[in-house]
Amino acid sequence: MALRSDADIRRDVETELKNDPSVDATDVAVKVTNGEVSLTGYVGDFAQKYASEDAVKRVTDVTAIANDIELHSARAPSDPEIARAAVHALKHAVPLCWQQIRPVVHQGIVTLEGVVDFTNECELAARAVRGLQGVAGVVNKIALAPCPECVQPHEVKQLIEKALHHQTSEISVETHGPEVTLRGRVHNWAERRQAEESALATPGVCRVHNELVVRA
Repeated sequence: MALRSDADIRRDVETELKNDPSVDATDVAVKVTNGEVSLTGYVGDFAQKYASEDAVKRVTDVTAIANDIELHSARAPSDPEIARAAVHALKHAVPLCWQQIRPVVHQGIVTLEGVVDFTNECELAARAVRGLQGVAGVVNKIALAPCPECVQPHEVKQLIEKALHHQTSEISVETHGPEVTLRGRVHNWAERRQAEESALATPGVCRVHNELVVRA
């Protein structure tokens, strides 16, 4: 089945950006070439840049995304201000384990370090910090604490492959301790996201490197 025209894809991307309440796309430009979407321009914070990319992924027949949106604000918070805001955000997002997480800020890039008990706590922490003013990026180095109930490392690969079997046979799974790398091809961005979430939901998995390519 032929892909839709670049003009149709661009129109749908612009509509998604316009209708997304979490994005002010006034200064965002969209270019589409052979299904590959390039975003340029400016938004007020990293959360909007991240949300813009998610909006593009909801459009059918997008094969790749280049997110070159830059950040601008009246006065960018200093690194110490961002660090204090990150601690405050973590207290609310993960109240049971925020003291186990340490945000390290350098030039607006927040690195999260520490150990938590559950995978969703890693994701909630990163999501909370990502939306803060002045944050230019988030590096999530939070590790997952081992527990007696967790599966053994050699079992993780089998569990993920079983979970993904109904989705596609073109996904390969590589495991390195609690980290998983997904490679191969999928049909759309929703399928790519579903594969990542399935892997992340597997016991013993702390982090997923999603290198899946959307089939052109």
